[in-house]
Amino acid sequence: MKCHIKKVKIANYRSISSMTVNYNSGTPLVICGPNNIGKTNFLRAIDLFFSLDKSKFNHNLDVPHHIAEGSAGGSKVHISLEFLSEECSKYVISTKYFRRAQSNVLELSGTKDGSTMTEAQIKEFMKRFKFVYIESNNIDLPNLISNYFTDEVLPGLDRLRRKQTEPLEHLNEFIKKSNSAVANIERGITQELHEFTSEVGEVNPHDWNVKVIFPEFDFLREAISNLVSYTLIDSNDRPLDTKGSGIQRLLLLALIKYVSKNSSEEVIWALDEPEVFLQPGLQKEVFKQLQDISENLNVFITTHSSHFIDLNDLNNTYLLDADHEVKEYARKPEKQFIKVNTKVTGYSDYEKVEKIKTHMGIGGNDGWHVTPFNLLVEGQIDKDYIIALSQWFDIDPPNILVAGGADKLPGYVVFLKEFCNDLQFSPEVNCLLDYDEKGKEVLRKLDRQQKKGSESLNLNLFYVIRSDDNRTFNNNFEIEDLIPIEIISDAANKILKNKKYSTIKAKDLDKRNSVAYKDLNVLNFLSEINVINNFDKPRIDFESISMKIYLSKYVCKSLKESEKFNHLKSNYSNVREFLLRLYSSKEISITR
Repeated sequence: MKCHIKKVKIANYRSISSMTVNYNSGTPLVICGPNNIGKTNFLRAIDLFFSLDKSKFNHNLDVPHHIAEGSAGGSKVHISLEFLSEECSKYVISTKYFRRAQSNVLELSGTKDGSTMTEAQIKEFMKRFKFVYIESNNIDLPNLISNYFTDEVLPGLDRLRRKQTEPLEHLNEFIKKSNSAVANIERGITQELHEFTSEVGEVNPHDWNVKVIFPEFDFLREAISNLVSYTLIDSNDRPLDTKGSGIQRLLLLALIKYVSKNSSEEVIWALDEPEVFLQPGLQKEVFKQLQDISENLNVFITTHSSHFIDLNDLNNTYLLDADHEVKEYARKPEKQFIKVNTKVTGYSDYEKVEKIKTHMGIGGNDGWHVTPFNLLVEGQIDKDYIIALSQWFDIDPPNILVAGGADKLPGYVVFLKEFCNDLQFSPEVNCLLDYDEKGKEVLRKLDRQQKKGSESLNLNLFYVIRSDDNRTFNNNFEIEDLIPIEIISDAANKILKNKKYSTIKAKDLDKRNSVAYKDLNVLNFLSEINVINNFDKPRIDFESISMKIYLSKYVCKSLKESEKFNHLKSNYSNVREFLLRLYSSKEISITR
């Protein structure tokens, strides 16, 4: 059964006095923040934890400087991780590294579901993991290649190697099997490399093939793993270190994906600034690949690149900061020491975005506010639904602007026009409106504004459509009508079940286009059906703001995390086509 990391606690390690980070598995855990703030120390601490190697502990470096120099030591580096297995067992493993009598000491402790584990049980549990830490300036692959061959390839060949003292055919079998294993690895890593670059126009990797150069088999087994090398065939067989740094980094990331798929252990990756040496297009593709890997494995990333931050989901993104405090010690009264304490900031998502923008030098006109192409929606719920539907249909959404309500749209457009006067380009903004009385009123105002013209902004107006593509002129529908009715009714049923109401059945949904209900929006329709099904209970109004928020959260979660509704995609190709038009139109297009 696989285990996922749920929490990391670090105390008294380098610049980190005390830090706790929760990990929501399924996406990479991203650490960002200014230089020299302690991001790399976070990864180093986890690397020390998984090593279970007291010789790796360096008292002079790993104990915070103000303690090591100011109080003559005595501090313990304490690193603790909490794991949750697929069978829902909770493990808490703690390591304490310290110096005693000029020797390094490692103390281990742990629990499984609250019961104390022995040191032998802890070590056996830790054997299931392969922790791989790649430093930001590390594009040297031989050590990683060697470890992989030692752990994953050679053990299976050892059985054949033992027969080398027997007749010659056994040695030939060994060589044949070895070559076959190498060829499979070459093909696997090459495939991963091509996936990284297939969608990036600046790179033409069609003739590239990864080549594992295996030594002559006269050497002893211990020499084999050290003699394995790794190169890229791109019209020459020159060694890897003659390639550009970006290509070397890309090969490293391809190897990461290959090892993740083929390792017999549970691989945990810690990547310090994986964007190093990669151009922006490849950065985006690499982050996408790492997101895929993290669906099944734990991935830790530190970054200075906005391309490695998912603004739609910041739950696993942590922004680090540091406090600086003057410390004085009785042992050294003539000196003052600066205590640096790396900490996780407690900002809300909005504040976090603003701080990340500031530290990355992303200004108001740099692409996280107005870009050359934008979608403007009435409210946050609209944005959430659009993003969730886009991900469901595997479409990349554009930059989405939120006006804060239908009434605010005309004023927001005026603001955008003023804002865009200072830009070096004329942005295009597609504005999505509900097809209800308020939306029609706003459209008339925006239409009048549009006729006045503006060189600073190209505004295109759209009405939302119904998921069943019903376009009767008398319809009144809102953003919720764009969601397949089976999905939004499933969310409504969650509420009804909690309240012990009779749920909405599939046969009820067949009434959607009947004369009695065809002009109602979907939330009004669901409310009316519920009244009939629960005539003896208080009315539930699914159009209330609290219900809209609940439905939005549940629907978006279902579209993103569940495969329950994937079979419906082909039934709603019109929704996908509408989103594509919404993301690409170059002219005023009002759906009536």
